Amino acid sequence: MRAIGHELQHAWEVLQVPGVTTTQAMFFNAVGLAPDVHFPIRFETDEAIEAGERIEGEVRRGRAEH
Repeated sequence: MRAIGHELQHAWEVLQVPGVTTTQAMFFNAVGLAPDVHFPIRFETDEAIEAGERIEGEVRRGRAEH
């Protein structure tokens, strides 16, 4: 669930940029958004990391309640 939430946040970030209509535009947009670019190329945003953590916490709390 954490990974799904994380990746959905990345999708949401791309969808918020009207000019991103190609894979190339998505790549260059990600370069601009990612505070931490790793080699080989891997992009992360704080928002995607936080979304994954938030969802994982919600799932854990839900399990603890049952």
